[in-house]
Amino acid sequence: MWFLLSFVFVFAFVRADNCNLNQFPSSWASINTKNVFLYGVTTPANYPNTSFCSQYDTTSNSITVHSHIHLARQNMVYNDTVTAGPPSVSNCANFNSQLTYCKNHCIDTAFLKRVIDIGVGNSLPLAVSNAIYQYLGSPPDWTVSTFQVDPAKGTPEIDYEYYNDKYFCAVQIKASNVPYSRLIVATRIIT
Repeated sequence: MWFLLSFVFVFAFVRADNCNLNQFPSSWASINTKNVFLYGVTTPANYPNTSFCSQYDTTSNSITVHSHIHLARQNMVYNDTVTAGPPSVSNCANFNSQLTYCKNHCIDTAFLKRVIDIGVGNSLPLAVSNAIYQYLGSPPDWTVSTFQVDPAKGTPEIDYEYYNDKYFCAVQIKASNVPYSRLIVATRIIT
């Protein structure tokens, strides 16, 4: 029942709109998932639908999220993939004793540690996204997306783009007390 309630609640926060990915500046970050059934997205109440879009396709169990990132400095976009297995690099597992592995693309270490603590301490993706958004002070130009990768649900995979920038943070975590891992992405969007 919790899954159903959180799933319905997610759609209260997410509008499926069409983003123009050719819009300047070229600082779009996309997340494409396959076989990820549980996720949560928190956005400002009146976010611009030209800066953040998401679509959920029930026929293919895929989720696509596009964020037009407000960058502190222009830099290159990078790509990474999350699967049900542990990542090849674990670069933040020492930040929380409950972590089995952790991989991050965050410049702000204090924010990274808080994202990890919130991600480990909450059981539902929407609760994670909401708590991080509130920690940020519920700003009008940030979005937080959390995707739960459960190996029992087929062959899940998340391909995502990231920036090495203070306005972008992506963390993949796996806690020792749960069978799934999570990808948490916080971005400052152009308004």
